[in-house]
Amino acid sequence: MMESVELVIFDMDGLMFDTEMMYLKFAPGAAKDLGYNVKEDILRKTVGTNHKWALEIFKAEGYENFPFAEFWKILDKKYSDYFDETGVPVKKGLFKMLDFLKSINMKMAVATSSRRVKAERLLNESGAMKYFDLTMYGDEVLNGKPDPEIFLKTADNLKTEYGKCLVFEDSINGIKAAHSAGMIPVMIPDTIEPTEEVNKIIYKTYSSLEDAIQIFNKE
Repeated sequence: MMESVELVIFDMDGLMFDTEMMYLKFAPGAAKDLGYNVKEDILRKTVGTNHKWALEIFKAEGYENFPFAEFWKILDKKYSDYFDETGVPVKKGLFKMLDFLKSINMKMAVATSSRRVKAERLLNESGAMKYFDLTMYGDEVLNGKPDPEIFLKTADNLKTEYGKCLVFEDSINGIKAAHSAGMIPVMIPDTIEPTEEVNKIIYKTYSSLEDAIQIFNKE
């Protein structure tokens, strides 16, 4: 199957950068600043999707009037302060994978639920941006993961058949989106382990991007 792959699509948060842990760390405090006590299990449901879908999840959980605009502003400030102080938290094996794929002339893209302003800072400051043929952001699609829109749009822009796209994801929402798009879903779990249901649609699971390089070497 790997011989047919023409495009590798990367999620960003939790896969390339250790930012989903930051979300789960900072989000409860941001909600409390606004007078809300949001349980971690609800926050985990929003991992891997965009702001629009996260809002729908909050509403379904009884937070109909949750002030999302203010919530994201507080989170963005916390993220920015963290990056200013510590730099971009790059995940293990990211650049080994990127260098390997570049060496075999593989097309690469980012398809992230994050908004452009946040994602571009991470990609540029980490030095990863230069590797990618295309970047697609959560504020450039109508429907967030698990809807496949962002993956389909990415493949369409790079004129690649969906079945010839391999997707690296860390979230359940992302894996479901890749599967729905007819692509090859490969999971590298971060904050959430795959469920039994999700395991049925994952092609392979690895502990890190470095570990995942073997998918190209052994098939």
